Amino acid sequence: MKKIIIAILVQVIVLFAGNYGDAFINASRPASVVGLGNMGVTQVTGIQSVLTNPAGLTQTNRNEMFIQYNNLFGMGYQHGLGIMTKHNEKYYFGITWNRVAIDELTERIDLFDYDLEERREYVREHFGKGETFSNSENVIHFSIARNFLHTINAGWNYDKFNIENPVGINIKLLSKSMYNEHATAKGAGIDIGTKFIIPGEDVFSIPRFGNVIIGFNLANVYQTPIIWSNDHVDMAKMKLYSGISLQQPIKFFSSVVWIMLENEKTKDESNFRYGFQWEFKDLLNVRFGRDLLNSNIGFGLKLPYKDYDLKIDYSLENHPIEMVHRISLTLFGRGKNVIK
Repeated sequence: MKKIIIAILVQVIVLFAGNYGDAFINASRPASVVGLGNMGVTQVTGIQSVLTNPAGLTQTNRNEMFIQYNNLFGMGYQHGLGIMTKHNEKYYFGITWNRVAIDELTERIDLFDYDLEERREYVREHFGKGETFSNSENVIHFSIARNFLHTINAGWNYDKFNIENPVGINIKLLSKSMYNEHATAKGAGIDIGTKFIIPGEDVFSIPRFGNVIIGFNLANVYQTPIIWSNDHVDMAKMKLYSGISLQQPIKFFSSVVWIMLENEKTKDESNFRYGFQWEFKDLLNVRFGRDLLNSNIGFGLKLPYKDYDLKIDYSLENHPIEMVHRISLTLFGRGKNVIK
């Protein structure tokens, strides 16, 4: 049985050359992103921004540490660690490690002829029975970012205004192990992200109008090669994430409201998302988001801990397989985000 499965895995690697999916990286996104329908190109800041737009590293003035562990549909798990710091008030550095793995998963028959409900029931009924195998996928991101300030002079009849332009780069190293390390792979790639933070009150001459934020993240620049142990090379597709959001303060309620739109674009397909976030006094966040498959909800809560603040983020994802809970923890020194 094992020889048959190994042979099938090798054939899949060959047949689907060039179509490697890095979905496990998306499965590692923090709860603050998942709760918004998997959006993060415009609004996420600090160490949690690495997987969605590394430019967000510059939008916090504090060191941060991130940790996450989550169960995936009762069949596998995901966990991540991350830390960020700044240097000379100009450069921001981050390193994160994310892992998605399946341990001791039971082998089962070919389920391609089953519909979704029949597959789900079969897996649940036969869970833990028969021979088992393990798979794992890992990615390490080394990130650097810097914030640039552009002064715009629109003419003699207008005031000058400043546009913040953070830019970030990820260098990522990937490692894969399939079926108890019978097939392994290594890879490396680059992501480049940027944002333009436009002061709405200055540009549109509307009192108390909030910031308009435009963001872009190009993942897998020129594609990311994945080299297997049999010397076969896969390529992870290049993806462009683009988005726009309004960050609108509401001083009467001591709140900030976010309204967000985002699009994920590859050569073959496009995925549109939208989301909403309400933030109260930088202490509580309530989130809702929608993408191609899911309607998700979530919240964030900041708690004081000695000389630090602990941020707890939670999301509930309405995945086609089943409802998925996700929790992320971020520990940071006392201070305020440059952009909340």
